[in-house]
Amino acid sequence: MIVKDLLAALKGVACAVYTAPTTVPVLACVKLTPSYVAACDMCCWAEVPLSPIDGLDQPVLVSHADLVRYLSKSPNDAVVSVKRDNGSVTVTVDGVSVKWDVLAVADYPDRPTIGDHRTTVNVEDPADLDGVLVAMSRDETRPVMTAVNLAPRRLRGRKWRWVMAACDSYRLHALDIGPGPAPGHPSKRFEDINIPGVYLRKLPKKGVTKFEVGTTHARVSRGDVTLTIKLIDGQYPKVEELFPSETVGSIDLNDGALEKLRRVATMAKNRGPVRFAANGDGHVSALILDDLQSATLTVVDVGSHAGEVEGKEFGFNPGFMVDAIEYAGPVMELVSQLRPAQFHRGARAALIMPIRL
Repeated sequence: MIVKDLLAALKGVACAVYTAPTTVPVLACVKLTPSYVAACDMCCWAEVPLSPIDGLDQPVLVSHADLVRYLSKSPNDAVVSVKRDNGSVTVTVDGVSVKWDVLAVADYPDRPTIGDHRTTVNVEDPADLDGVLVAMSRDETRPVMTAVNLAPRRLRGRKWRWVMAACDSYRLHALDIGPGPAPGHPSKRFEDINIPGVYLRKLPKKGVTKFEVGTTHARVSRGDVTLTIKLIDGQYPKVEELFPSETVGSIDLNDGALEKLRRVATMAKNRGPVRFAANGDGHVSALILDDLQSATLTVVDVGSHAGEVEGKEFGFNPGFMVDAIEYAGPVMELVSQLRPAQFHRGARAALIMPIRL
């Protein structure tokens, strides 16, 4: 195996390397074997297959940070060899060797099982999953909200479908994956499938994402990387109840609206609402912060409206609007100034909470 390929494999398992100070030093190591490299932080097991490494005929534990640091200074196309001695391991690249003391392989966690199998679903486009993850909460005081939820749901009165969703207190992004089991199905208890999103963010950028879900863990694979992630216990919000069953009107944002909102979100750092007004001529104007230092406000045309929204004003967080438009399209369906706005495009859906003006 050459340096470039081993570095790529180490990058693939880096999400499960424990980097904080710990009394369990093996968690800062990777497990190198003749067929794969793995890392485990007790919540996630990450694994990438390996081509044979010269001299490696049995598993060894090596510090992930030390190995990456050493390989990064070596030629990409150089061959890596690994030799294990009693209590140490020698890694040689391009004639230069380094020796480290190693910990006992027996102390390393075993690859977890997923428990009783419940379902398997695929997300074909990585951008679909990335768009869901955007809305995931970062507040670790509510662990279940830092997860991506998978459950059969009926969005907007439709048939039962597998829906993947992430939300915080202010927005929600959801993805319709495919037909799901209805109530009464032998495997109907799916409300507790909460997969920690922090690991899903580290998957490779290309490939189909396969979710194989059990009672305790979910095995998620994309490309060469396979993650076995411990599920988070807890009750996830009832996603289907958050989507209004009926709307009174809509705003169709024009091509220039996204760029204007993106600029405002960057300047204002997501603070303060953008005010939208549905005018009598069928157009929608927005009060845009044009200059942060002078606090200059400019009224610009951002689209058209339909339905019973004429004469009303709506306020939304500009950063959340940018994410929703990029994920689920420029058409914003409305109920009232105090109810969430929803966006739909194909299998994608988004909700953002309004800001009281």
